[in-house]
Amino acid sequence: MILISQSGETADTLRALKIANKKIRNPCYRLMSLEVQLQGSDQVIYSRPGPEIGVAATKTYVSQLTCIYMLAIAMNGDKTLLEKLKKVPSYMKHALEDEKHIIEIAKKYKDCSDLFFIGRGFSYPTALEGALKLKEITYIHGEVMQQRA
Repeated sequence: MILISQSGETADTLRALKIANKKIRNPCYRLMSLEVQLQGSDQVIYSRPGPEIGVAATKTYVSQLTCIYMLAIAMNGDKTLLEKLKKVPSYMKHALEDEKHIIEIAKKYKDCSDLFFIGRGFSYPTALEGALKLKEITYIHGEVMQQRA
């Protein structure tokens, strides 16, 4: 079982851990890692993104995805995945360099009262994160649809 929590104190995730540990056997600084250790689980992986400075910060989300990706690499031994992961910073830099396009998009949607995010496959969690950030920052309604392949 793999549990993911931004704070290490997420109530629903802690509840899932307690339920699972009643049904499954042999399954540091925060409540969840202490609970995991007390319940007899083997490992805790810290993403360590540092403190969130503002609501719009996505570094926790990105660091969690990175940890999951690295766990997948460790489990299957595919070093080509590691090479892909190493390219992510350059992709992010490239996306952020297009400031003119970002401003155009912001102007186009700034007066909307509702926005719809569509995600498919691995893009679905990013669509969820986008809608959440939109709601947190602008109070604009955002919905997400998971598109089936």
